[in-house]
Amino acid sequence: SRMISESLLEHEGSDPNKTAQFITETVLAYIQTITSNQSIELEEILSIQTIQQLCEFFDSAFSPNADARMFEVVSFVLLAEHYRGQSYYIGPSPNQLELKYLSLFRTGRTNANDGGIDFVLQPLGRFFQVTETVDFKKYFLDFEKVNRFPISFVIKIDATAAEVKRRIQYDAERSGQYSAALLATYLQLFDEIFTLQDLAAIAKRIALPSLEKIKTQMALQFQLE
Repeated sequence: SRMISESLLEHEGSDPNKTAQFITETVLAYIQTITSNQSIELEEILSIQTIQQLCEFFDSAFSPNADARMFEVVSFVLLAEHYRGQSYYIGPSPNQLELKYLSLFRTGRTNANDGGIDFVLQPLGRFFQVTETVDFKKYFLDFEKVNRFPISFVIKIDATAAEVKRRIQYDAERSGQYSAALLATYLQLFDEIFTLQDLAAIAKRIALPSLEKIKTQMALQFQLE
């Protein structure tokens, strides 16, 4: 918890008690609104009965005005489904290899001050970040935050991954802020890019036996928000 300075509550002659009461009531009203909206969206998730309804729910999460929390949750669930069943042989030597299946873990919360790493793919240790912008400065700053470790991005944009990367490169080159060598370094740090088109393609491959599992996972992740 944080304390608010009494002098701040008295700013410009305000009554500190009335100011404190107004702040408290505003925060409680905000919590009530968020809780109510969450209940509605949870009911919508649990009411899904067919693959067609599931795809329609995904489409609503992909819309421009959709809740950022829901887009992140849907992205996680779809990517977890995408990687499920994929495997690698990993071991300390060629003679000591062990079959490991990929698992995606959600490590952050929407709008949390957690360094911007939203998912981690184990056992490969790949980082994922969910975003809605194609501002090159944002990506390059994120690379610096993790000491230039490669990151995969899930971007809320209706374009191909190649188009997004070309736009980022073009805008960065036009800015004149980076040498050719530094720009090449940053561009190599894009591990993988998933756009709305990629997520929609993953959604289309979902089979009916996976429906309940996906619904349960979406509900759980949204409640954790």
